Amino acid sequence: ERDLALRKKLADDSAREALRVASEPGVASQRAALQHAGRALVLDPDHREARSVLHHLLTASPRELPKEVVADTQNTMEGAIRASAGAGALGFASLFVLMPFEIAMGVLDWPWFVVRAFLAASAIVVCLGLARAWWPASVFAVSGAFAISLLSMMSSSLVASPFIMIPSLAALIAAALGLLSGRKWLVGTALVAFTVIAIPLALEVAGVLPPSFEFTSSGMLIKPRLVELPSTLTTVYLLVKEISIIGAVAAMMGRFHGVLAETKQELAVHAWQLEQLLPSR
Repeated sequence: ERDLALRKKLADDSAREALRVASEPGVASQRAALQHAGRALVLDPDHREARSVLHHLLTASPRELPKEVVADTQNTMEGAIRASAGAGALGFASLFVLMPFEIAMGVLDWPWFVVRAFLAASAIVVCLGLARAWWPASVFAVSGAFAISLLSMMSSSLVASPFIMIPSLAALIAAALGLLSGRKWLVGTALVAFTVIAIPLALEVAGVLPPSFEFTSSGMLIKPRLVELPSTLTTVYLLVKEISIIGAVAAMMGRFHGVLAETKQELAVHAWQLEQLLPSR
């Protein structure tokens, strides 16, 4: 009996200390409170105060995130970035699949054709570098990958017009940036995606690039600049191009969803384990 009384006293002391420390700010206080509450429950598994304090500590959002949680969140985000980069590399690789179509259509401007191929190859390399962890997913690396990707997408406006295919690519960029940055940066991500259309169009208006279209009595006329636009090949090319973009979006969303689903499953498992440890009823 004396042993039971001593255990109860020690449990009471630990529970009171847990309650006191839990009210203090800081990660160290939260860690100490968890340790005291856990010690109290080891001594007395049915200790009501200790269970209450522990339940509160495990379910309430801390005022300051532990560095381990911050690191884990960053790792999850890095996984999402690498998954999206892998899908991006696949999308840019499709440009090389389509280049035989463009050559068959008839190349009008070989220097720009080579520049466009170089930009696509560069985009594949930087995206693969992120996807395969050849280098850290730092702000510099991610920004560089997006910059090269944007330039590669803009160069595709030379094939037809900033208003053909390019809006689909802009939607792809907006989706990727939106998934990675969240609603907080929605306006910024939309503006970045809009540059894929706006910059090539502005260069045409400024006379830096030849105009890609003009309006006639018959309607809007698309002018060939990078390649000729024969009817059959152009129709097939545009169809395959749009299918490739849709596939890239689906792949990116699928990979991102996979990372998100794994994270949600981990949270669900932790919630279930907590419920078994501290039943709500």
